[in-house]
Amino acid sequence: MTHMPQISNDHRPPRQEGDAAVPGGVLHYQLTGPANAEHVVVFENGWSASLSYAVWLEEALSPHVRVLSYDRAGIGDSRSTAPLTPTALTQQLLALLSTLGIQQPVVVVGHSYGGLIAALHAAQAPAMVRAIVQIDPTSEFDHELIDRSFRIMPLVGRFMQLCALLKIDGPIFFHTAKELPPETFARIKRTPGWLVRSLSGSIEEFRLLDGMRRIITASEAATQCPRLVISCAPEQLVNSWLRKLLMSDEKTGRYWNAIHGLHRRQASLNDASRWMSVRNNHISLVTNRASAGEIASSILDFIR
Repeated sequence: MTHMPQISNDHRPPRQEGDAAVPGGVLHYQLTGPANAEHVVVFENGWSASLSYAVWLEEALSPHVRVLSYDRAGIGDSRSTAPLTPTALTQQLLALLSTLGIQQPVVVVGHSYGGLIAALHAAQAPAMVRAIVQIDPTSEFDHELIDRSFRIMPLVGRFMQLCALLKIDGPIFFHTAKELPPETFARIKRTPGWLVRSLSGSIEEFRLLDGMRRIITASEAATQCPRLVISCAPEQLVNSWLRKLLMSDEKTGRYWNAIHGLHRRQASLNDASRWMSVRNNHISLVTNRASAGEIASSILDFIR
């Protein structure tokens, strides 16, 4: 496994941050890493997340590759100016890459819902995507047990909005506050109004799930795209009251066994793909510094 050196605050790669107009929106982005790097990695955030939460993954990758992180339209610091569609998600990324002068094929790394969107980009823009890395991804395949839990996601989003308006920290905030730098956590949490608007964008985006799955599973390009699929360890669950309210321990065990099966299925689509598991929970795969470093090492090995 590639050794990941410790990066001091005084020796971080240069970072470019800004906003770019794209069809149907304005995307906020961060671009870091060597401008002459051989490889470019694009990070796709998980559901309802803004780009800042992947700070440790960016830190570990950016000395070696160029890393583009961005908020999808309507989420975080990005704005949506037109109804979102699966096609628009990929068109907007293509436009962002063009604006930034990135012409080479990229590796798309997606966490959770972002892992599904990584596969969507592979299906819709195969010339742009040379490989994908899916970190505990939302599966592109249907599954009755898992899909039942998806039906309540809009309600979960509304509940999170209510918590934001009442200035009550939800379970995700309690968890990430322990693992992220204080300035990063403050940027993620921001103001109640900012959170409510961003969550509204996330709820609208989640309504695209079925359409995205149809596009991905029908695509030969997505099937043949090399991919690294990384699952969390099911015994390392977030022990929150919300998780216990939504799902019993017995059902949780069956749920994660099913997810691992789907992840392995995604990794077996072609001979250039592989599966691995990392001992951490779904969120901490990215927000925990050590876990993010381990995953970054695996990504670099896979790319090379």
